[in-house]
Order: sequence, then structure tokens, then C-alpha cells
Amino acid sequence: MGWLEFIEKAISHLVWPIIALTFITVFRKPVADLIPRLKSAKLLGLEAVLADLPPKLVEHLDVKKLGAESPAARVISSYSNERFGFKLYSNGLMVQRLTLALQPGQTSAELLFPVAMINEPTSIQVLGVVNVNVESWRQGSCKITFPLSSDIRSVELVITGV
Repeated sequence: MGWLEFIEKAISHLVWPIIALTFITVFRKPVADLIPRLKSAKLLGLEAVLADLPPKLVEHLDVKKLGAESPAARVISSYSNERFGFKLYSNGLMVQRLTLALQPGQTSAELLFPVAMINEPTSIQVLGVVNVNVESWRQGSCKITFPLSSDIRSVELVITGV
């Protein structure tokens, strides 16, 4: 056995212990906090069951207060009227709301966003009773389809992007 083979075998046998020690060192505190909540665990199947958080701890978590203090939650620009609104947050997230009137006999629409996303839309949510499918989306527009109807229907789109 030459030196190269010896070094290769030594490294291949030591990689997993080194990774495990690094993991334990880096995540020592979070893992230590989970141990008291551990109800059951399986080693090789990687299954762990944790107890619920104590009610006293959950009572003290005020989600609204936490969100309000976050620098990412600051609105740096916004606009709103009865058909359109947007908010641009300090972390680059933009949320737009569009209210659409779907005309009788219409089955699709190409929508241009009043404010183009800086990079790209990340999600489009449809609010309303109409079954709307988003066929495609781009930085400044999307194409939607919906069932044929003889009534005027209203639907709201919430477009999120960065």
C-alpha cells in the first residue's frame, strides 16, 4: 500500500466523524434545547417526536409585536385605490392587489401589473368564488383563464414578488 492509497483510505474513514463533530459543535445550543422536549427517537430511520411547547412559553410569543419590530416589515412605499394597491417593503418584497371584473363570455385575460416587479413574481393568489387558473407570469404581467359565464364576476389577485 502506497502513501496515496493510505491517505485516501484514512480520509474516507474520517470524513463522517469529522462532519458529525462539526455538526455537533456548530448546532450545540439548538440541539441541547431540543433534548428536553424529545419524546422518542429512531437513530437510523431519522425519526424524532418532540413534545409540544409549554403553554406558558407560547403565551409570551406575541407574533404581531415580533413582526412590527422587524426591519423587513417596514413599508417604504405604498399606494391604494378601489381597484389596485401595492406595498413595497424594506427587504425588497412587493405585494400588489388587483380587483378585476370578469365580463360575460370572457374566458381569459392578459393582465399588466400596474407596478412591474423588480425581479420576478414569486406567487399569485386568487381571492373570490371564481375558479381562476394562472397560465403564465412574467416580471410585469400574467395570463389567467377562467370558466365561461353569462354574469359579471369579480375576483381579486394578490401578487407577491421581489
